[in-house]
Amino acid sequence: MPYRPSEFTRTVATELAGLIYAGSKENEKMQGLLSQLQQPAPRLPVEPAPEEKSTANGIGIWREVSENDARVYRRDDAKSGEWHLWADVEAIQPKQNRKRILLLGESAARGFLYDPFYNVAKELEAVVNKTTLLKGAEVIDLARTSMLLDGLQDIIRSAHLLSPDAVVIFAGNNWIFNAFGEVDRDIWQKPGNSAPSSTVQKAMVEERLTLLVTGLLEDIKTHFTDRNIPVVFVVPEFNLQDWKSSAAETLQPWLPGNGWAQWREQKKLAAKALADHNDALLQESADHMIRLDPSNPLGHEFMAAFHLRRQENDKAAACLRVARDTIVYMRSAGSMPRCITAIREQLLTAGPLYGMHMVDLQEVFGEIYPDQLPDRQLFLDNCHLTATGIMHAMRHTAQVLLQIFAGGAYPLEEVPFSGMKPDNNICAIAHFSAAIYNAHSGQPAEIIQYHCHQALGLSRRVQKGMLHYIDFASRYAYTLFCKSFEDIIRDGSMRQYEGGILLCPPRGKKLMDITLVNAIVQSLETAGVPAADTIRQLRIAEHAISEKKCDLLQSYYASTSYHTFFIGRENHCYESRQAESSFQFVSAGSTDLDFELCFRTPFADTSSLSEIRLYLNGDSSPLVTFGASEKWCNVFFTVSRERLLTGVNEIIVAWPDVSLYQPQGSYHSLPAFVTALYPVAGEIFSFTAVGPQPGTQEALTTSMALDEEMLR
Repeated sequence: MPYRPSEFTRTVATELAGLIYAGSKENEKMQGLLSQLQQPAPRLPVEPAPEEKSTANGIGIWREVSENDARVYRRDDAKSGEWHLWADVEAIQPKQNRKRILLLGESAARGFLYDPFYNVAKELEAVVNKTTLLKGAEVIDLARTSMLLDGLQDIIRSAHLLSPDAVVIFAGNNWIFNAFGEVDRDIWQKPGNSAPSSTVQKAMVEERLTLLVTGLLEDIKTHFTDRNIPVVFVVPEFNLQDWKSSAAETLQPWLPGNGWAQWREQKKLAAKALADHNDALLQESADHMIRLDPSNPLGHEFMAAFHLRRQENDKAAACLRVARDTIVYMRSAGSMPRCITAIREQLLTAGPLYGMHMVDLQEVFGEIYPDQLPDRQLFLDNCHLTATGIMHAMRHTAQVLLQIFAGGAYPLEEVPFSGMKPDNNICAIAHFSAAIYNAHSGQPAEIIQYHCHQALGLSRRVQKGMLHYIDFASRYAYTLFCKSFEDIIRDGSMRQYEGGILLCPPRGKKLMDITLVNAIVQSLETAGVPAADTIRQLRIAEHAISEKKCDLLQSYYASTSYHTFFIGRENHCYESRQAESSFQFVSAGSTDLDFELCFRTPFADTSSLSEIRLYLNGDSSPLVTFGASEKWCNVFFTVSRERLLTGVNEIIVAWPDVSLYQPQGSYHSLPAFVTALYPVAGEIFSFTAVGPQPGTQEALTTSMALDEEMLR
């Protein structure tokens, strides 16, 4: 053999294969193992020289070692599975005769989607080094992607060992997830918690957040400010203009009376009013939605759209901040990070009391762009900054640092721009990565298309990665086993997307990525790269319904993003808490297709005219209609080839109102509480499609007639 894998490579590959085979859900561990396969095997351990000894002390992934009687923090091979989440720095050397600034924080502080070629730490260091006061200063990058609040506290408790002259903390986006995970179990025993209430839910989360943030501030004081180490806290901002609530984040909770049905009707009216530019109806419907349920972000987003039509930016921003903060109601397990108002206000109020200096990006960006909301000019997605956003944020942070070291005022006009700008190839990959990130978060097609166009407009070198992506995304095989995925990892073109690791979906949850792939194809075609016909044929070859029965409940066909209901559990069936469920399937366009649906509607009023309606490819007339049933029922129907598109089709199941739902019992756990708050509109035990089988057409037609008769 010309090449024999090292023992390290074999060990890592064997462990990864075992996890995949077992259906493991340890996604971060598997991603870490995958990243190790891209890196050189770690150095073999050597017996330390007498003058070199290791200690158990460490800071993040860096382990303290003694080298030549000096304390060095060297990257720990035992933690190589998470190296890709931190700065690509082998060792942190002892402090020299120059100012040392530490940067702590989360993925926004990492410069996510630009890192490792450009990031926040590099920008800040470049700015301060252009000044006389801090020329020669170094910025030690201790930010970590997916850093939670408790992880930040661990760093704070050890980082003073690096002898910093100042510390910058850019964090707050991920703390909401700590609050979700640490709501005290005994809070459910309090009187009044026998029925689910979004108001109770919000109060519990914010109460926990207050305690968590206070604990963090105490740690900052103990380990930094009490040691006379100044701290600058950068409070994050959010992409108000472009980021939209996903379908999972707009789940409608139970409302008394017929509130659920009213809200659903007002949603339809608001959407139509927005499309028809009927501002009066838009305002009326949005207001009605908010009064019925202020916990749902959609009413606030519709109201923001009304104010934007009237160029009332301040009012629109206020509405969108309320919509952003509805994450506290815990609808979606995939909600993206954000610094909510409760966190921001506590930091700005209490931070100075703990001796911290504050940089509020909401205020900073508002001063720079007074006539517009934070948007794609500053953000790649929900909270990760563009190069422009990083530049502005770090220039203002540098100003505060300069004021600290100058002992007085330091005008912003005297703070130079760094002159550092990532090249077009880096920016192109950042935009392509942003398109993927936005698509997997359930964002609209328009913003996904924007990032694809930006990527190709900046550099044609991104084409290769795009072609690889649309290939493995369109295949039925698990992404890890696709050659195009191997190629994209091997060539390193997606290193900015956590080394390409994030391209691999959780096992059993692969998407066809139809909106994203279509956007990539459109951008490629516009750039003169033919791809549409190839992808159409690939989808047909991999997914077209044939004589073999196709399970439409598989993730390829039943999911369009990784946002799911907050309480993840293994269910015996597909549960829909939405008014509508969408399924995608691929047709070769040459034959009729036969469908079988086994369903029930546990809370529909089956004594009335409650119906389930199925719609095909956006047609306003139902494809088929049948009665609701609280018992499991099978229905069969055939779709003629004339009604099918060659390629991707969409079928929507519209569920009846949950008119009979009433929360029951007492809820002494978070999962039970949240599950009870959001009723199930419909359940599907199986949903399959198949091409016609010889001699079965008549039997299918008869079965459908029998079931429809039963449901009457």
